[in-house]
Amino acid sequence: MSTDGEPLPDAVVQSLEDFPCPTCPSRSACQKDFLTASRIRQEQQRHTKSIQALRTSLWHRFQERVEVLQKFGYLTLTTRLTAEGEWARLIRIDHSLLITELIRAEAFTGADPSLLAGILASLAHDDDRPGAFPRISPGLSSLLGQVRKLAESLSPYEDPPLLRADVAALVERWVADPTLTWIGLCRLTTMAEGDIYRLLARTLEYLSQVQTLKTTHPGLAESASQAITSIRRGVLEELP
Repeated sequence: MSTDGEPLPDAVVQSLEDFPCPTCPSRSACQKDFLTASRIRQEQQRHTKSIQALRTSLWHRFQERVEVLQKFGYLTLTTRLTAEGEWARLIRIDHSLLITELIRAEAFTGADPSLLAGILASLAHDDDRPGAFPRISPGLSSLLGQVRKLAESLSPYEDPPLLRADVAALVERWVADPTLTWIGLCRLTTMAEGDIYRLLARTLEYLSQVQTLKTTHPGLAESASQAITSIRRGVLEELP
């Protein structure tokens, strides 16, 4: 009988009888587990489709990134690294495109270690909670303005960072004044002590990558090295 109560055609009945199911010794077990097996199969098909969709998405994102790197001259049309791409590949942190474009634009030329650290801190910081911080210096303010303009121009290709001037000023002060103690630094801001520590640790991570550019950008790498040394003092001496 069909599901609506109508008798099945003779041809269909004959076709069903041709299957080995009626005489199969596992028929009862098969009938018992059919619903479970069917559900598992449906889940398998669903997961397979999800994996395929994820692969497609990742491939499209990869292709988009390749096109951006080709547009800015880091990759050739055959996806080979250019001379610019060879050193740019060493920058493997958030906002890497912005950082490498700042370097190519010579935005950091002549910037002392405290300014470099302040800018990289503003790139590394991703918390927009309000707070009280030291006043920003004219030099840092000017450089941060250049960074903002470039970040806006790159927004179609990379999400711009917060670029908080107050956070940059805090790190600038720590690097520029070796006599400033940890307690003194904490008194300059309403930021929690643990958050200050994490900010400086993150800034060190960014500086460490810039420091790897010794061959192509020795002056910038040296400035980053000096900033790293200045940051690692007091409670920060053990930071990697």
